[in-house]
Amino acid sequence: MAVIFHPDDPPSLRDLACRRRASFIGNEVRVADEVEALERFSSIVAGFSLEGGETVQIRMEWRRICREMGRVQEGKDSKSYLHFRRSDVMVAFTANCRNLLPSASIVSELEGTFIKNVQASSKYPTLIATPRTQEQIRQCVNWALENNFGLTVIGGGHSEHCIQQNILAIDMKRFNGINIIKGPYGEESTGDKFAVIKSGCKILEIVERLGKHGLTVPLGTRPSVGAGSWLQGGIGHLSRKFGLSSDHIVGAVLVELKSGRLLRVGHVSDRPVPKDKVSLSEEDEEELLWAIQGAGTNFGVVISVTMMVVEVPLFKTLDWITSSASQEEIATKIREYEDLTPTAKFAAFSADAYLFMEGDQLKLGVTLICTDQSVHASSQDVVNTMRDIFGDEKSITDQTEENLLRSATFMSTFHDGHDGGKKSAFKRSVFLNSIGSEPLITHLTEAVEAAPNDLCYIELVLGGGQISRVAPSATAFGCRNWEFACVVTGIWPRDNETSAMSERAVDWVYNVIKKLLPWSCEVYATDLGPDPRDTALAAHAFGTNGPRLARLKQKWDPLNVLAYTCPLPDLKMKPEIIFLVTGSSGVGKDYCAQVWANTFKKRGFFATVKSISAATKQEYAAAHDLDSFRLRNDREYKEQHREGLTKFYHDQVDRRPSLPGEHFVKVVREAGDVNVVFVTGLRDPAPVTSFGHLVSHSRVFEINVRAEENTTRLRRGLSREKLKSKERTPPRAHQPCFQFTNNESGEISVDSFGTTILIPLLNEEIRRLESMVRTVPDFPKQRTNFRHILDICQHPGGLSLCTKLMAKITGDLRPIVACEAGGFVFASALALHTNQRLVLIREAGKLPPPTFEVVKHPSNITSLTSKKQKHEQKQKQKKMVLEWNAIPRNPSVLIVDDVLATGRTLCAMLQLLAAAGVSAKDVAIMVVAEFPLLRGRELLRQHGFGQCYIRSLLSFDGE
Repeated sequence: MAVIFHPDDPPSLRDLACRRRASFIGNEVRVADEVEALERFSSIVAGFSLEGGETVQIRMEWRRICREMGRVQEGKDSKSYLHFRRSDVMVAFTANCRNLLPSASIVSELEGTFIKNVQASSKYPTLIATPRTQEQIRQCVNWALENNFGLTVIGGGHSEHCIQQNILAIDMKRFNGINIIKGPYGEESTGDKFAVIKSGCKILEIVERLGKHGLTVPLGTRPSVGAGSWLQGGIGHLSRKFGLSSDHIVGAVLVELKSGRLLRVGHVSDRPVPKDKVSLSEEDEEELLWAIQGAGTNFGVVISVTMMVVEVPLFKTLDWITSSASQEEIATKIREYEDLTPTAKFAAFSADAYLFMEGDQLKLGVTLICTDQSVHASSQDVVNTMRDIFGDEKSITDQTEENLLRSATFMSTFHDGHDGGKKSAFKRSVFLNSIGSEPLITHLTEAVEAAPNDLCYIELVLGGGQISRVAPSATAFGCRNWEFACVVTGIWPRDNETSAMSERAVDWVYNVIKKLLPWSCEVYATDLGPDPRDTALAAHAFGTNGPRLARLKQKWDPLNVLAYTCPLPDLKMKPEIIFLVTGSSGVGKDYCAQVWANTFKKRGFFATVKSISAATKQEYAAAHDLDSFRLRNDREYKEQHREGLTKFYHDQVDRRPSLPGEHFVKVVREAGDVNVVFVTGLRDPAPVTSFGHLVSHSRVFEINVRAEENTTRLRRGLSREKLKSKERTPPRAHQPCFQFTNNESGEISVDSFGTTILIPLLNEEIRRLESMVRTVPDFPKQRTNFRHILDICQHPGGLSLCTKLMAKITGDLRPIVACEAGGFVFASALALHTNQRLVLIREAGKLPPPTFEVVKHPSNITSLTSKKQKHEQKQKQKKMVLEWNAIPRNPSVLIVDDVLATGRTLCAMLQLLAAAGVSAKDVAIMVVAEFPLLRGRELLRQHGFGQCYIRSLLSFDGE
């Protein structure tokens, strides 16, 4: 095997087919903008040095090239520095890389393919195939499968990922037919109309052909964009009224990537039925169609889709542009505009707002598009309000959808536009719930002002409407609850493709998007590809549908043939949340767990119920020749053997104390790739403390199910006397995370508890908060990964998000207690948010007497320091103090801290509170992050503080 490492993409190796390729982006070099430094640097790049007077002109040219290619930035020493970005590529070739090329018989004709995207067009694929038939597409896919190679698919040619170096590309341009049918299978009986659209069609072609029949499909706004848009969402002027493009897909024909079969899923017009038609199970067909409706570029080479069409409206467009305005004036206009958009009167409108620079002036432009002119009165009210906000419109036009696509977009009227081959563009998009907050507007305006050139801009596309009326789990496009799509677009002159200008524009887009993530609810997947920077964004792209898509990707594209599309999440064999369902016999633990699992499933999550006692019941049945099925499922039969089963279990644990933990880990592993696991059959008095460290990769919560005595007796079929004679559950020495009283019959109250209490635990905000915690390797010592919890506060909106999540959990109003230093940050914000008293615990000598005092043992991070530092710490052992009068008599308090690791710091705080007269059962503990592997809860239990109520927002594996 030959492996080539090369800056950027290697030179043309078009006659060779590479086995694997990988990109490494982000290596950066900084050089002082000085003659001597630049000459040394340019000599290294060139590979040789020049000396002597006759080389002066050459060295000057080298310095000029360096200054042209580098990004200028001032250093801390006030000197000017040039920054150079280097992207490396690794390409692997096997000995038969030339022989592996597909034969010419696969395609009927090979010819030049026009690629709209300049970044993509500069790459050299192994071959661009332009198949004419479905069979030729199958041959391309089978070639890739047989030789373990990747493919790309060219639709409109807009994506920078549609061509990859030394990878086979399939150009779908010959599949450009459109056929209108009545009814999904071509029947004449239904009034609904559908269109079979082949994947080589461009948006303008579809609009033109359907428009002749007075029909259309909601599509994107760029006329030359292809199938990649509508297979991954498709947002345009009709989205608020009719939904996304992918919402209108009801069937598809595609070549799948497991064995190269031609599949028809959903409603497909087949007359006559093909002889080679493959029959899928109903489940396979439903899940594949679901995946195509929003992530279709990942699951096969799509040949055509059947889409539901609608009547085409007549459009009225109005354009506004602010005259010279300050940042504050623009912020006010944006807020007034946002206040108008949710109103019922705005339902008939689509709207785009633009922030851009013209000269040294920040400008705000707005395009308003009426998609339903039958509501004339309310439409006029909206127009009048827009005039109040922005003044008189710049233009007003009645036009057809075709003309709307053909006409220049709002932004392309400035700076000579970026159409017609004059400019290149690079964009990424995030979804926002609101655009009116002052910090967000400040970030947007400052980002535009800091853009590398005046061509770059930020677009705010109005969402909501029909987009948000579709459930996130209904299609693969799970991003539904947003009001604005924020599209960040970097533009540069096309004649500067290889210059630093293009690099600066791309870097600007990524930097702006990265800073927008704390405000965003999702990321738009359409533009994303294999770039490592896109991989980080793709983690936010599919909402709660990510795990399901990852599973389907593994099932339908196991060799990752389509590896250059939007990255899907890794398939994780670890649940995000494990619920431990506890309670006395007869309260309905198993029933509740099953209802709650169904509650999660109905919302698109994967959930399962596992019984930790199943293994014990199996072994007990085998030892006593009993029916194991009845022992698990027949309540009366189980009741007869309950005492014997309990004794059998305790005897097992006496012989093997680790048995409960082994059983617990086993059932979690058996649960497989799910979001949520409900575990029943637990007998341990404090299960989160006992088992949490065994699954430190997941958040673990206990739900204690209770019921009235009479209800329990009736469920178990026992008389009152027999119930009292049975072994009773001992008093709890800990507080469960949640309690549910299960007295009512039926699912209503159980499902309601799951909906209001449990579902929010998988809120996307938790994932956002977790993404703000930076991991620092080899700190404070080698082979240690430091989780920078306080880094949350350094993200825009991070502290407020953390405070909001804590406030939702803590509920009851009570004094807040914190110790320095991390606890002060989060506790102060929560105390301000809830208007509660803040009690500070400090090091001895920092509070006036009288005080309570305890020895402060080193925290986990402190204990990882060097031996010398540990010795010095031991010599000056620190103490923690609490003022005598800081806490009123017999209070309940809330401790807020940044981390629960070993528990030593919290234990000292609890000892101080105990000295002040606060009982452990009256203390709630709220931490931002927990490290279960370090068993902090167990330390608290051993010191008599097991009755404290403990909750954490995040849970991290490791130490």
